[in-house]
Amino acid sequence: RRYTIQDKLFCLGIYRRSTAAYKFISKYLPCPSISTLDKQLQKIALHSGCNKIIVKYLKVIAKEINPKDLNVMLIWDEMSLKPFIHYDKKQNKIIGFEDWSIQRTRKFADHVIVFYVRCLASGNHMPLGYGFCQSTTRTVQLLNCIKQWLTVLINCGFKPRATVCDQGGTNMAAVNMFVKESNDVRQNTFLFKNHEIIPLYDYVHLQKGIRNNLLTKDLVNNKYEKESQKQYASWKDIIIAYEMDKYSLLTQRQMPKIIDRHIYANQIPKMKVKYAVQVISHTFANFIDLVIT
Repeated sequence: RRYTIQDKLFCLGIYRRSTAAYKFISKYLPCPSISTLDKQLQKIALHSGCNKIIVKYLKVIAKEINPKDLNVMLIWDEMSLKPFIHYDKKQNKIIGFEDWSIQRTRKFADHVIVFYVRCLASGNHMPLGYGFCQSTTRTVQLLNCIKQWLTVLINCGFKPRATVCDQGGTNMAAVNMFVKESNDVRQNTFLFKNHEIIPLYDYVHLQKGIRNNLLTKDLVNNKYEKESQKQYASWKDIIIAYEMDKYSLLTQRQMPKIIDRHIYANQIPKMKVKYAVQVISHTFANFIDLVIT
């Protein structure tokens, strides 16, 4: 049986959302096989950097979506890869080296950075592009990528309101350079092509940063008040609360998920977010409040 391009794309959309749902539908309706869909997907030419097909699609949806969804934020994140190279017959090039589309080097790539856009009103989001690099992305290169994607979004009709990233060194340096270039607007925001943009950091990683600081420092509240009116938050209090719960005579612990790897500095996996989020949580705060009262 032959299927039209529209049929294949429709089925491909279902398949990419849920493989199980597509297999279930295929039992009762005539649908292309998964191998057929994979072949159709491979025909879409995508490469690192800015793809014309993505820009074209952004212009189309900008005219069709709710005007509120034109307010978007640009998000990016980086992850490590295992160095590997292979020859792509379609693109006639070797994949696995540092590649920013307009610039390729002979360095083996061990990191990838991905940019995507998210609508503030509906939460709809889609990837925009990616780049391969050796080690973390350099600040200058990251600045160029951010400017490129902000320009694309604005030219397509979107209104970028914020950027979101983690607290990596190059990310913070790039954001600070943007803010420094346009510090005449307002502190902690930057201006790009007459759009005021708020740089934000991923709140989950902020919690990890707070935890890491509390391991070595105390948090002071009312620091400008008299000494008797100052309030302190210390990691020692968290250790005491944990040990009270762990070694109590009660049959059931109040915080069963909290283990030594959450509490003791020499055992904490510093890069794992969950170990910070589970400590700086409502459950832990309730237990401390219960002990105090």
